[in-house]
Amino acid sequence: MAGEASGDKHGARLVREIKLSAPEAHIYGIGGTAMRAEGVAAFMDSGSLAVIGLWEVVHKIGMVWKALRRIRQQFLTHPPDLVILIDFPDFNLRVAHMASKRGIPVVYYISPQVWAWRKGRVKQIARWVRKMLVIFPFEETFYERHGIQAEYVGHPLLDEPLERMEREEAIRLLNLDPNHRYIGLLPGSRHSEIRLMFPNILRAGALIHKRFPDTRFIVPLANTLKETDLTPYLKRFPIPVSVVDGRFQAAMRSMDAAIVASGSATLETAMLDVPMCIVYRVSPITAVVGRFVIKTDHIGIINLIAGRRVAVELIQNKATPRRMAREIGFLLTDPERCDRMKADYREIRAKLGDSGASPKAARHILEILQAGATA
Repeated sequence: MAGEASGDKHGARLVREIKLSAPEAHIYGIGGTAMRAEGVAAFMDSGSLAVIGLWEVVHKIGMVWKALRRIRQQFLTHPPDLVILIDFPDFNLRVAHMASKRGIPVVYYISPQVWAWRKGRVKQIARWVRKMLVIFPFEETFYERHGIQAEYVGHPLLDEPLERMEREEAIRLLNLDPNHRYIGLLPGSRHSEIRLMFPNILRAGALIHKRFPDTRFIVPLANTLKETDLTPYLKRFPIPVSVVDGRFQAAMRSMDAAIVASGSATLETAMLDVPMCIVYRVSPITAVVGRFVIKTDHIGIINLIAGRRVAVELIQNKATPRRMAREIGFLLTDPERCDRMKADYREIRAKLGDSGASPKAARHILEILQAGATA
């Protein structure tokens, strides 16, 4: 069960590894184009469920309940030997509860950030989840302290081969003009994120372009979105934007700096050495609740891993076009600032350890399946 673009990508890689050792496995659930390409029988598209925040979920509640009914029916008529949950906690913890009631073992791959906010969910995980397969070293210690089986497998982004490509080659590959500087605009992979953040990000782009007329803009398209999802916003803000569908690494290699919505994209941006500022907005209701439940100084993954501010975070009311444009202006005019950020990126990469998360996770999953078959 994956609920957004990053989960779909990591789920696809996991399925590929499982099928290398168990080609007879039948895998069904909720996923996107990447998981379907690996043979997952997806009875619902993950993009239709990808929202975040309390108020945002209200707009999708009908779709959420439809999905949960479908899963409940599947558990009754075609009960699986194992349920694998990938991130997406508000939905997936409900699925964990449903599976647990029917005696179906649950593995959770890519943990909810319960160590950062809504720690009460750890009690639900303890009751309903057989094993956590976690992607940050400190998560293993956190879960074991709460009596939950956990294995650190590494971060799946490290399994993604980095294309050896210089900026000039990337620009040529995407048919871009090498005489311009390029700013990445990464507004998220969910429709709710696009609605809440993309207008202000584009307004920031207009301010950047006014100050630096040689700048152009690149939007790498998430695989949960279509270019037409962005068109209404792009028409309102006529700045020079290239939407890149596919060739994500080439798009990132072309960038001099980026405005990035908080999430796994911040880590991808860091792995590709692009200086960034991190932004995020949710509905006012979600933001008010968040103030009471978030127990961490940072929300950006790279800042959480580093344990300090590597990239500036502009959250909620601070995520204004003017402040975004100012931060990008600093990155465009201060090479030393960019060099310090890239040095921090190398430290973050070292903290994540070795690659191989997907095969390690697959091995643990197959061991649980084998133990169930011989029990």
